[in-house]
Amino acid sequence: MAGVSQSTVSRVFVAGSSVSEKTKQKVYEAAKALNYRPNAFARSLTTNESKLIGVVFPDADYPIHMKTLQRISMELQSYGYSAVLIPWQVTDDNQHSIPNIFQYRVDGVIAASATFNTALYEECEEFNIPVVQYAKGSRGHQEQLRSK
Repeated sequence: MAGVSQSTVSRVFVAGSSVSEKTKQKVYEAAKALNYRPNAFARSLTTNESKLIGVVFPDADYPIHMKTLQRISMELQSYGYSAVLIPWQVTDDNQHSIPNIFQYRVDGVIAASATFNTALYEECEEFNIPVVQYAKGSRGHQEQLRSK
């Protein structure tokens, strides 16, 4: 429909790739006519990047947390990432209740909790998933962060 190769179409939907404006316009018009939407999941399989950041938060009931989550989400979007909101709960036996954090293949984790579980932090490290933790008085991680 656009008269270009499949690889050119693919490059059009990758930010920063070198494709002429004329070609981009032809591809966008054909995509619109076909109701085409790029498949982010398929792209993540080839690029090994999901463009998803897991945002772990303690309790969304507090207005300050919701405002912070909205700002984080907006900032991530400005860089082409999406937030996966993951509520944080610690059970009676002090285990984390975030069993699905890795199923989303997140590229990073932002933890908005002073009680971020050490085991989960170590799992992220094992899978080379960077963690940004912000909270006053994070227990035990200050030393780890300083040493890296």
